[in-house]
Amino acid sequence: MQSLMSGRIQNVVMLMLAAACAPAQEHDAPPEIAELAVDALRAAAEVKVRGDVEAVLREHPLSLRYAAAMQEHFALMRELHHVGLRSKIRYPRSEVSVRHDRFCETGAVAHLVLTARVRYDMESVPPASGAPPYTAGEEEHVFRFERNAAGAWIVARHHEINLAEMHQPEVVRRLRNPCGAQ
Repeated sequence: MQSLMSGRIQNVVMLMLAAACAPAQEHDAPPEIAELAVDALRAAAEVKVRGDVEAVLREHPLSLRYAAAMQEHFALMRELHHVGLRSKIRYPRSEVSVRHDRFCETGAVAHLVLTARVRYDMESVPPASGAPPYTAGEEEHVFRFERNAAGAWIVARHHEINLAEMHQPEVVRRLRNPCGAQ
């Protein structure tokens, strides 16, 4: 009887060790994480429309949980806004839809890879004319989330997979699979 009990205890201990050492488990992103990622990408699109990072972030209550990690991306969107104006084009509206491609979580760290389809309506700035009605494209984004001191998820890092990376199979495979590279 005692050997049966110690065998069961040994099995439980082995299962616990296996679970602790197991790779991150993939599943659907929890709503809190999904909402943070989508809000961050919508804010970025709004920056391209308006050109004012601070004003956009003031309108997004979740921005304190992603602004630091998204600064480089926001700066790019602000620059694209100014490039459009120099080219006599403005973007009056944007629309963002996302598809979650991969999510995994290990303790206080999580990764989300998603594809965002972003559409910007376009207008010519007078005296220019002839701007196409819209521009749209798909982008792949990799987010790393960490729990802060209060236990809430924050965006710790953001990366948009760029064209040069897409032409490097090993690099793009690693970026699209952060769950295996923790």
